[in-house]
Amino acid sequence: MKRLSDFFNRNFPCFDTWLKRVLHIFITLLICTFILFGLKAFNISSWLTIPGWMSFLGPHSFLLIGIGTFFVTQFILYVIFKSRDFKNKHLIAWLISELILISIIATLIYGNKEYPFLDEMLTTLRYTTFIMILPYTLSLLLLSSFFGNKTISEIKPEQVMVDLFHFTDEKNQTQMSIKPAHVLYLESSDNYVTIYYMDDGAVKKELVRNTLKRVESEFGDKGLMRCHRSFIINIQNIETIRKVSRSYQIKLKNTDTFIPVSKSFIPQVKELISQ
Repeated sequence: MKRLSDFFNRNFPCFDTWLKRVLHIFITLLICTFILFGLKAFNISSWLTIPGWMSFLGPHSFLLIGIGTFFVTQFILYVIFKSRDFKNKHLIAWLISELILISIIATLIYGNKEYPFLDEMLTTLRYTTFIMILPYTLSLLLLSSFFGNKTISEIKPEQVMVDLFHFTDEKNQTQMSIKPAHVLYLESSDNYVTIYYMDDGAVKKELVRNTLKRVESEFGDKGLMRCHRSFIINIQNIETIRKVSRSYQIKLKNTDTFIPVSKSFIPQVKELISQ
């Protein structure tokens, strides 16, 4: 059960930009077209009753309805999850919703009015699932192969590790001491630094009056790496590095936050990935 839960809660990396969603739609369309009209699978012309006002499109109208629905739903999905993690459970739930929505629309257009709407819709849902599930899955696999996360299962930094990190304030007075493995990341805010760390299985934070520049100079060779003008990360606790456009985002263990990587720090991240 734990493995199943981990799978459902795992981040899906391929829908973080609108371009990737559009690619997904077009790849699905191409595969569907090949299956239906190239291989002539499912014999769509024999069971699809096309109304007169759509007769000029022929069986292709079914594909256009499906792709049009995908465009709308994927745009809604992109808006909802633009700044949030998109997980496998969201993908599965949304796919089911898309199939049901396409079936409802197709039933309204092609359904036989002599039969109960629910019966017609369930029949359409069965055909829609058979037609769409393989192209949809193949498209996701192709996108994953090109845009999948670079997961860091084990990073072995060469930096010298210490028993405790002693974080000081601007007067060089120690404010808190933390085991290196418990530090997640640090975020700057004006003349303060917020330290995010693990304590008793929960993520906690502590505000210290200091600057990231001073922290970097003190701990830069001890496993804490600057990746942005506002962030320092603990490379021991990196869970995922994903490529976004021309840069990267980094996710630390036990957090849902993706830390951005500034252009000037991309070489360090690339070096980390290559280890």
